[in-house]
Amino acid sequence: MMPNMKETTAGQHGIEAAMKAADFVHFNGSALCLLFDLIDEEAAFDALGGLYAQKQGLMIDAHLVKAHLQTIVGILEGQSTARLDSIAAIRGIDADAMLRWYGAKLTDLMRAIRPEKCAAA
Repeated sequence: MMPNMKETTAGQHGIEAAMKAADFVHFNGSALCLLFDLIDEEAAFDALGGLYAQKQGLMIDAHLVKAHLQTIVGILEGQSTARLDSIAAIRGIDADAMLRWYGAKLTDLMRAIRPEKCAAA
């Protein structure tokens, strides 16, 4: 039986989106670590480690990449403006700008990994 080309293409798209997300995290890992350190969120570090593991593996799991991104984005969305302002005052780093930029980029990468696009993967 021939594979459904539409399913294969959709599955490949989901894998490519997950690989793009893993590449972004790999190249921006040090800045993300700084951000997670500033906001003191261990779960974000754990999710980042999971994304690194996906990058190093033989086969990327698009669903797992999306789950790790959802964890990170959820943590970033949960930060209060007052806390970010406090970090800026104490550490002299614009944590709010970092959070907004990385939050937006990671959200875009996460949304590109649609579950229906990964079904054939």
